[in-house]
Amino acid sequence: MPSYPGFIGPSYQSVSYMADAERLINRFPEANESSSAPSPWVLLQCPGFRFVAQPPSAALGRGIFSQNGITLFVAGNVLYSLNADNSVTARATLAGDANPCTFMTNGDAGSQVGVTSGNQFYVVSVPGFGVTPVTTTGATMCGFLDGFGFILDASSSTLQVTNFENFLVVNPGNIAQRTAGSDPWRALYIVNRLAYLLGERTSEVWWNNGGAPFPLAPIQEGFMQEGIGAPFSGARLDTSLLWVSHNDQGRGKIVAASGYTPQRVSTHAVEASLQTYSTLADAIGFSYQENGHTFYTVTFPTAQRTWCYDQSSSLFHERLYWNTTLATWTAYRPGFACSDTARNLVQDRATGAIYEMTTQVFTDVDGAMIRRLRQPPRLSFDQRRFITNSIELIADKGNGLVMGQGALPQVMRRTSKDGGKTWGNEHWATSGPIGAFGTRIRWTQCGQARNRVDEFVDTDPVFAPWVDCVINVTLGTS
Repeated sequence: MPSYPGFIGPSYQSVSYMADAERLINRFPEANESSSAPSPWVLLQCPGFRFVAQPPSAALGRGIFSQNGITLFVAGNVLYSLNADNSVTARATLAGDANPCTFMTNGDAGSQVGVTSGNQFYVVSVPGFGVTPVTTTGATMCGFLDGFGFILDASSSTLQVTNFENFLVVNPGNIAQRTAGSDPWRALYIVNRLAYLLGERTSEVWWNNGGAPFPLAPIQEGFMQEGIGAPFSGARLDTSLLWVSHNDQGRGKIVAASGYTPQRVSTHAVEASLQTYSTLADAIGFSYQENGHTFYTVTFPTAQRTWCYDQSSSLFHERLYWNTTLATWTAYRPGFACSDTARNLVQDRATGAIYEMTTQVFTDVDGAMIRRLRQPPRLSFDQRRFITNSIELIADKGNGLVMGQGALPQVMRRTSKDGGKTWGNEHWATSGPIGAFGTRIRWTQCGQARNRVDEFVDTDPVFAPWVDCVINVTLGTS
């Protein structure tokens, strides 16, 4: 039997549902690096979440940071430290607003962590965790470069600098004002020892030229005709900076820059989706690496959508939370991420709780089951009616749990006969209890159609890569 065309693939919902309406939620494609493998690709499960810590009072997550053995996070307007035993300690009450917090550190040389929150800049002295507010003209974001701390005040489009290896001293007269572009600076990111100052419609790259009293200067070739549409959407992906762009010609692309020329990485399908959102300004981005994949995840809270870009494949998939009460997809709950000495940590946007993100766990934040979906492209044979005799999902089988949900893992399939507009009944098949490696995940007598779309869903907390799908059809005459 031939493979189901396009079964392994990304999320790509064209503006025309007949052109392409495929979705991939909470799974991602991985290329098989063995040239002799029978399946060149596999759909792997996105990681689950192991509970680590919860602040005493649940509050909106606003940021997490870890470096040099220190892990800090902000929930609501309280700064906490995450201790070695996974307990949390409140360190200070910060000024609050709706924006994420940003962090920087000067490491062992200065033993300080800088934090922005509520347009205020704070310095945390480590290891004692004393927190000192520092007077600035304003503080939207911060970043560290070559011994100096830099603080962006987006309200005045100015960049301030701390003393060398001392975040506690900020000279209010030692500032840089944007002049290269008429639009204001909105975001600051440090990548590859370069300062990316992203404006509303244009951007600049600055470097440390050793100048005094202000150590940074713009790079002449570093002016970019690409601004940022969501100030907190940026994230470093290996040696590149990715963000949701905006320029004088429009909004709604995702771009990447590893130098001075941003390159489009989003697809027309992703961009069409972004154009439907009422706002892009509240987008939050983070990146992480696991098993050789480096991911950029960007959440649009108002639109309740989350997109994820895998640098290894250059493909997008969706990461979403299944609301069982409303039976609908909502935005990914993790909004912020960092890596400590042994774990990838994320913070729940809704509660401020901290989780370890790992492929060894198959449940969502709050212990909910992760719902995973693959909807391949429309299947058609020159608009001839065809009968689908059988469909078989090729996957790892026999991985059921000893008891509870997952003891007899299930896969659901349902079919649309009009290209994905309306759907038929659910049909279930098992991938087998523990040890039943010969189980066939198979459906027979699957109906007839001209424009068929199938949807495959599983929710069990078991290891279940999908590697292929085979389909047997009989073509009609017209």
